[in-house]
Amino acid sequence: DEELNKLSSLIKAFDAYFKQFSQTWDFKHIVTSPIYAQSNGMVERANNGMHLALLQYRNSPIGDMPFPSELLMSRRLTDNLPVYSNKLSPQIVPIEDTLNKLTYKKKQQKKYYDRGSRRLPALQNKQRIAVQ
Repeated sequence: DEELNKLSSLIKAFDAYFKQFSQTWDFKHIVTSPIYAQSNGMVERANNGMHLALLQYRNSPIGDMPFPSELLMSRRLTDNLPVYSNKLSPQIVPIEDTLNKLTYKKKQQKKYYDRGSRRLPALQNKQRIAVQ
């Protein structure tokens, strides 16, 4: 059995809850002092991967829609991939068009979902039902 070790800074507020959580999910939680620079650097490095993943997601196009970062901040964010400098400057995103596209996509999704589903008949009192 290979143990997954989690290194984190010392936070007392959630200590008991996280201890139970780590036992439930079978990994070892190693607590270190935030003053100890070496271990604190290891924690920051571990969190850096998640930060980069979120940054890549925010800079990923979703079909013909603007990037999530463009919707939130009216510009693309700087990441590891090269990009033209004019794309990094703020540009107003037409919110009406974006809302119309989102509404249309939601209606299409509902239409395709409803195509494979049907309404259930009304249930009688004390009627037996089967659950899959």
